[in-house]
Amino acid sequence: RALAPNQPMSNYPQVSEGLDVYYGQQWMIYAKPVDDGSPQRILFGHGGSDGTHAWAWPELDLMVLFFTQSRGTLAGVGLEGALQTLLVEQELDDPSLLTHEPSQEELEQVAGLYWDETNFVAYYVVTPQGNRLTLERPGRMHLVFKASGTPGRYVHEVNPQLAIEFVRSEDGAVTAMRTFFGGQVELDPRHAPQEGLPSVEEVTASVKQAHGIDKLSELGVVRLSGTLNFETRKIEGPVTTLFDATRARTEIQFGAVEQIVVIDDGRVWSYSTPTGTDELDGSRREQALLDRVSVRFGDWTEHYEHVDVLKRVQHQDRSILLVRVVPRESPGSTMFVNEENGLVFRMESLVHVPGVGVVGVQTEYGDFRDVAGMRLPFRIAEKYASQLIGRVVTTLDNAETGVDVSEETFAALTAPSE
Repeated sequence: RALAPNQPMSNYPQVSEGLDVYYGQQWMIYAKPVDDGSPQRILFGHGGSDGTHAWAWPELDLMVLFFTQSRGTLAGVGLEGALQTLLVEQELDDPSLLTHEPSQEELEQVAGLYWDETNFVAYYVVTPQGNRLTLERPGRMHLVFKASGTPGRYVHEVNPQLAIEFVRSEDGAVTAMRTFFGGQVELDPRHAPQEGLPSVEEVTASVKQAHGIDKLSELGVVRLSGTLNFETRKIEGPVTTLFDATRARTEIQFGAVEQIVVIDDGRVWSYSTPTGTDELDGSRREQALLDRVSVRFGDWTEHYEHVDVLKRVQHQDRSILLVRVVPRESPGSTMFVNEENGLVFRMESLVHVPGVGVVGVQTEYGDFRDVAGMRLPFRIAEKYASQLIGRVVTTLDNAETGVDVSEETFAALTAPSE
């Protein structure tokens, strides 16, 4: 019974072509379909999040143990695919195992932005990372590709069925990127500046004026309160945010579970009932700082390392500006600005989620209301590209300005009782 394929795992990374992945009892079962449609077991085993992997091929009288201490490593998954190719299929000249070492010049030549052929407001960003390439699509994906045996072609470091290659003109200039995802092939043209676009200064000035963020310095502490609903997980609870031009405190309650984030003078502290208190650093700190109202709807040039107006598109009788904002330590995001009124109504980004990794998020801002001269969204709907999180909706129902708070409100978090 333990060796019988049980629950199909269609979303599991496929490293062995022609095999389907199942969960049996206590471990993974890899099987291939036979004539009557039933799965025939080829190998079984299991891996752990801390870098421990074990496999057994009964028909080959073969067992492989690969035990490390390296949380989050992809080495085990890559080794699994290599074993299947080398020991089972015995294709020793498989090009996916032979790689050419790309030069830094080659990597720099292909780096850049490529527009998605199938979506006029989406794009990919290719960035060198050592001898690999990262492929980002704000709101959707963050992938890492390694060089293959074919010059100019890169395969995903876990799933070799995903690949990218670059198209060059006769003079050698890179003009497009070809993607191979899930059996679909796309030709995505390289970004070229669009004529007639407003400057970064003009767009940021329009956004600041539309949202009235400059008034925040006159209003003292603002309090927004409402409900945060994890729709996918069917969990909801009250949420309250206190903030001024430089500080913020957000509290969320889900039954007995409490979450608090405090920002003051560029420092960020986080507390949750399960994990306790922690001062954030790196990309998590940066994400929290950038998520403040004063930043999201303020002057982006003050808080991001690069700001570029990419494109103007027409959609549903609206003129929309796509603005790319890139921080110092985190992946870049796309801001969608209504050119007629300057309101930011959508954001596509990539965020670091502890225990999950880099996840795409599509955020819709709606139900804009006046708060003492500021135009703020009272409905924020976030769609995470992870089934573990899914859709999260914040609905605000009350706003106050000039709120009296104690000195402890924005003080460093130490313990729940304090």
